[in-house]
Amino acid sequence: MLDVFKHPKKEITQAFVKQITETDGSLEVIEEQLHDEKGTVVKLTFVGDETEKPIVSDLIRNVNVDVNILQGNIARTKDGSYGSLFISLEGTSDAVTEALAYIEKHHVQAEVMNDG
Repeated sequence: MLDVFKHPKKEITQAFVKQITETDGSLEVIEEQLHDEKGTVVKLTFVGDETEKPIVSDLIRNVNVDVNILQGNIARTKDGSYGSLFISLEGTSDAVTEALAYIEKHHVQAEVMNDG
């Protein structure tokens, strides 16, 4: 079941997952922050075991970027956990690219919301 949250195929399923994983008003708040934020705003999507791992602290220790947590939400079901976390990455272009690769390598989906 959790695969539905990680890889929704149909438009209606994508809309459902978006509704479940994003809290009321979260996109409006993030859209406001996109204009003010100096860094690259990234939406992380966690499914299953990835929700229990310290990806942000590992990222900070292993990649030369500053991370600002903007907003997040994790929900639990009987089949596992899922959620999203909006962060801002600040650093050189190469460091941000390395950070995105590091996140993806750890099975967390990363969607860039702006280009800093």
